[in-house]
This record gives sequence, C-alpha cells and structure tokens, in this order.
Amino acid sequence: MGKSRRLADIDLNLLVALEALLSERNVSRAASKLGRSQPTLSAALGRLRRLFDDELLVRQRGSYRLTPFAADIHPAVVSALEGVGKVLGVPAEFDPETSRREFTVMTSDYVLHVLGGPLLKSLMERAPAVKLQLLNAPRVDADRAGELLRETDGLILPPGILGMTSNAEIFTDRWVGVADRDNAAVDGSLDDSAMRELRWVRSYREQFEVVVGDPAWSSFWLGDRGMFVVESMTSLPGIIAGTELVAVVPSRLADTAPLPLKTFSLPRPLPQLAEHFWWDAARESDPGHKWLRGLLAECAAALPQET
Repeated sequence: MGKSRRLADIDLNLLVALEALLSERNVSRAASKLGRSQPTLSAALGRLRRLFDDELLVRQRGSYRLTPFAADIHPAVVSALEGVGKVLGVPAEFDPETSRREFTVMTSDYVLHVLGGPLLKSLMERAPAVKLQLLNAPRVDADRAGELLRETDGLILPPGILGMTSNAEIFTDRWVGVADRDNAAVDGSLDDSAMRELRWVRSYREQFEVVVGDPAWSSFWLGDRGMFVVESMTSLPGIIAGTELVAVVPSRLADTAPLPLKTFSLPRPLPQLAEHFWWDAARESDPGHKWLRGLLAECAAALPQET
C-alpha cells in the first residue's frame, strides 16, 4: 500500500527530469536539454533526492558523478521513459529550429581549425538558438576518458586514445612534410639519411603519438641536430615559416596555411589520420544527440578532399 501511494505521488515530469539529470550528470546541461531553467531542474533534483533517499549526483573534483544507486537505475529510467512515450504515442523529438539546448564537444586544435567554421556556420543556419562549446581536449588517459565522455556530448579524437565506446568516423586526412618555401634542404626526394639531418619541430599531443605508431620515426626526431616541441598543431606552419625547421602535419592544415610554405613527400609513409566522434553510451538514443552526430558527419563529408 505504501509503495502504491508513493508511485501515485510521482509526477511524470520527474521521470523526464531524472533521465536528463542522470544522462547529463549536470543540472545546467540537463536544464538545457529539456529547455527548462536551472532553478527548475535544481528543484526537481531536490524532489528526486527526497523520493529515492539518495543524492543521485555528487560532486567530485569540480564535476558531478552518479551515485552507485543512480548508475544502477539509469538504464531502467531510459527504458521506462521510452516505454511511456510509446504508450502515449509521443515519440522523442528534437527540433533544432526552436531548441535552446547547449552542446559541448572537445577536440584537438587541428579539428577546430578544419571543422569548426563549417560546423558553426551550419548551426547558425539550422539551429539559431542552439549553443555549442568547442573546447580543446586535454591530455586523455584511460582513467579520465570515461569522466570526460560523461561530462560532455563527446570528443573528436583518433582511435587508440579513448578505448572502446560508442563512436563513428567523421573524416580522414593524410600526413605530409611541410617546410619554408626557400628551405633548400627539402628540395627533391628525401631518403632516411636526409630526413635525419633535418631540424624537426612537432606538436606534443597524444593524438600524434598514437596515430604515427612507428618507433622508427624517433630516429628522425631525436637525431644529433635536435628537435623542438610545441603544444599546438596549428601553430606549426607559422613557426616553420622563414626558418630551416620542418614538420609533419595533416594535409588540410598545410593546404590552408596562408604562408610561404611547401609540402614534401615522406620516405616513410605514416598511417592515415582518422578522426572519430566518441560519446557516452547513455546518449545513444537521445534525439538531440543523434541530430548533433548527423550534423557533424554532414559537415565533415562536405570538407575539401585532402590533397
């Protein structure tokens, strides 16, 4: 009898709020997802905490994580909400023209350089009130990966960094050598010996380390003439211009650099650079997230082909 009274007291809106809070793990993001105010979602969280006698979301290192109880009921909450929608004939929807939702995507400065402009242009045309944060991804390790995926709508990074989680390839590129236009050391074809004599500069990102995956390249970078390391991939063309330094960069970055540079073929081919969009499995059936994934794929498909 007590359980019946408790179920009878539950507002269906609380189930909607609960799903958003457990999926987003953040009150502001849950409010954005549902098109409600933050105080409204904070109040709903308070009611849910009293209903379940559980905190549901707890702060940890500046962000929120699910309690064991919340993590345990999350799949059932998603299924229950989908079931209610089917019973009532109300399919889950996302209207980009009217939504005020905020998305957060983390990636490298290279992907921001290549994809950021087309993506934001498309958003302004199709979803004028939707907000998007494109943030530079931090160095990611296995312990931090899951947390980042839960805190954001996804990360755009190559395979090999995040492990096994929901993902889709969005575009590929190839690696090319780049040097100042007047650098005579890279005229004509280069063999391994000539490559070791060059003065290298590269970006210190896990992305590059994972994708290259060839220990033999360390002999080029760690030779007698030394090597310089910078944090930003997109800064390399500007650093190289007017110097004898050379670098390896994605071809689309080399093609768009408005500087007196030239590209050259590498004697040792590198694996193709593949950029994937990775997301937490809890967002798999989220209509807004599905729309975002489709938009990313569409914008990436429209990029100029790598040369």
